[in-house]
Amino acid sequence: MNFGMLRGIVSIGSMLLVIALCLAACGDDSGTSAKDESSSSFVIPAGACPECAERVPGSASTSSKKESSSSHINSVGSSSVGKSSSSSSAKKASSSSSGLLELPCEHENIISTFRDELYICHDGFLVPYVASSSSQKVLTFKERFKKDSVFNNEIEYGLFKDPRDDQEYKTVVIKSKYEQFEVFAQNLNYGTQIKLGTTEFDDKKVEKYCYDDDPWYCENYFGGMYSWSEAMGLPKACDSVWTGTTPECPDSVAIGIVYDSDWNHLQIKGACPEGWHVMNRMEWQAMIGSHEGIGFLLSRASDGSNLNGFSAVFAGNLFCNEDSCKYTSISSHGYFWFPKETENVGATCMDLNKQLFTYKRAFRKNTGNSIRCVKDYKEED
Repeated sequence: MNFGMLRGIVSIGSMLLVIALCLAACGDDSGTSAKDESSSSFVIPAGACPECAERVPGSASTSSKKESSSSHINSVGSSSVGKSSSSSSAKKASSSSSGLLELPCEHENIISTFRDELYICHDGFLVPYVASSSSQKVLTFKERFKKDSVFNNEIEYGLFKDPRDDQEYKTVVIKSKYEQFEVFAQNLNYGTQIKLGTTEFDDKKVEKYCYDDDPWYCENYFGGMYSWSEAMGLPKACDSVWTGTTPECPDSVAIGIVYDSDWNHLQIKGACPEGWHVMNRMEWQAMIGSHEGIGFLLSRASDGSNLNGFSAVFAGNLFCNEDSCKYTSISSHGYFWFPKETENVGATCMDLNKQLFTYKRAFRKNTGNSIRCVKDYKEED
């Protein structure tokens, strides 16, 4: 063997060693290689395999499994992604069972695997990836939303048919230490749809918004969005003045309030069917109780466990300020009106997100929020 041949063998051996080290670095914490797609999650240590984060996916005709194994990004799962660890820590990876992954990413069009499903970096976030023979398809929110995951199949739901329009709603009995009540397990979807920018309103009808002016959202468990006056069964003028102070808004939402806490117990029918009322703050408090998180009342379609069957979904809202309104927060927040008004143009509501619940004191009344209806009952003295 001559010296040139020996040098060639050494070079090939060094190259194979480098490749082996890179593949080992790209494996998960249990030693699984980057090609093993069975891992539920994995992390590539920062800097261990720089080229692994920079690879561009193969042609669209390449099978999804091949693209998955050759183009993982820096991190998928509960860890932060690549260089954006500080910003991504605010958003945790969602369970793949919901189909809604909200994990920030840096490298556009890079594909990764999370719990045996493919995701692609699109507009700064991972979204489900579908490979075809001609193009890469990014699923829309409506395509990603899993309607069959809204309810808890282990819960025995009731059923209520609204006689006003024959729509049916699942109901669930909520039991707490001190209270028990029956509540819709879906957002109310009663009324005539109006669109963003509407300036003329009909006080003889219940009027609702559908997210993005798209009736699909109203019809698929997100329900209608109602201004505060619509939610409370009052004239539209009550969104801009204190109730009971003008001829256009002559009726107070509640008469005889002595203590501020009395607002929490009001049973206001509002937009709900006869015999039902808009869920009040006391009922929300009784349901949440001492829980620090809210996963037990969130639908599995919104990354919760839905243990009590309440099946809350993040319907977003029609958010309004002094100048304009816009649809926002779909898949990240759910907002529900309370009866209490706090100023001429403001009222209180419940704000749910993936980790927390917040009682908002001053949402503008013309904002469009969701409604849950509770069956009327007599409170014990």
